[in-house]
Amino acid sequence: MNISLKIMVVLFVFVSCKQTKITETPLAPHLFVSMSKTPCYGQCPVYSFELFSDGTIDFTGKRFVKFEGHYKGQISDEQIHLIKEQIKSTNFFELESKYDSKATDIPTCIIQVVIEEQNKTITDRMGAPKELKELEKMIEEIVLNSKMEKVEE
Repeated sequence: MNISLKIMVVLFVFVSCKQTKITETPLAPHLFVSMSKTPCYGQCPVYSFELFSDGTIDFTGKRFVKFEGHYKGQISDEQIHLIKEQIKSTNFFELESKYDSKATDIPTCIIQVVIEEQNKTITDRMGAPKELKELEKMIEEIVLNSKMEKVEE
């Protein structure tokens, strides 16, 4: 093969090869927080929801809540950040897994948090630290005050 043909082949290969840009693929939204409240003998709110890392909410209200039925909603990145900060300041992953009582008429809050490699569920019926109660209340208020739309089943 003569030298000019070799040069042409090399130039052709060089010019025809596109430079591919390597981009990060965003991670699919994953479970961030799930929370449910169980009934009591009174008018305690009964609901469950899953909050995903992208702010998506999948909410099911059963009794004594503004949203009864199946709803989808969304919260902002700022609200996700606020929740993460509160989880951190609560030392959520160092808390006990269960705060319980033999009383059966007390509503129970079951909260699960998934951050990176950490995944913890806490059952809170009675005797939980004030910081956990504040975290539960904060998340509940953010979710229940978000814009949600009923899902047709």
